Amino acid sequence: MRVHYHIDPGKEIRSISGYMSYIEEARLEFRGRKVLFAVGVSVIDNSCCGPGGARFLEVSGYVSEWEKGVDESGRTYSLVEPVADTEERKEILSILNDLYPHSQITFSD
Repeated sequence: MRVHYHIDPGKEIRSISGYMSYIEEARLEFRGRKVLFAVGVSVIDNSCCGPGGARFLEVSGYVSEWEKGVDESGRTYSLVEPVADTEERKEILSILNDLYPHSQITFSD
């Protein structure tokens, strides 16, 4: 079990070559459980190699306790169980690829 801090949609996280921003957080129904994931975009707008960007999804895991609490800095969090099974990851990846084509998809461990 691990803590998942909920995203702040629209907030830019800057880097030397560009920024990333989370668009939304969503839950996917899978085998009677809910899989929590975040959707974001990364934009390269300050690089010597030219502009670019990508949509990405970060799969946090199965929701164990939704919005369990708020930390000392005011961030809401839930408890999640990472998706450890390789076959389940493949199935979830396939579903998310259909819903969000051409996205980079990663799983939290």
